[in-house]
Amino acid sequence: MAGPSWDTSRYLALFAGEAAEHLDGLGKDVVSLEKGATPALVDSMFRHAHSVKGMASSMAFEATAKLAHRLEDLLDTLRADVARVDSSVADLILQTVDALGAHVKAAAANEGLPDSSALVTKLAELNSSLTGKPMP
Repeated sequence: MAGPSWDTSRYLALFAGEAAEHLDGLGKDVVSLEKGATPALVDSMFRHAHSVKGMASSMAFEATAKLAHRLEDLLDTLRADVARVDSSVADLILQTVDALGAHVKAAAANEGLPDSSALVTKLAELNSSLTGKPMP
């Protein structure tokens, strides 16, 4: 897929800073899951993931956008039934936050993005098992 037709380099620092803020918020939300998942907490996590997905997509960081999208899909499913959030789900979300952080750092340093395809698959498999729908 071709990148945007505009020069994204001048927006790279803004992307990295804002994405890092959203990932920090998402990480704090995951830690808060230890006290119990609430609809408001899962909604907050969803909004952070959605923001990172949109920013990554606008910067043409497709691998980052795909990873954030799979996290967003899972969180959207969990919004319908927050009782399904357990420690294994929280651990997978935290792994994804860490991976997205690595993506943002690599992008900011103009380095190649890490391969997160296995994590994308894990997120899709979990979401599929929760919804009963085939993986995207």
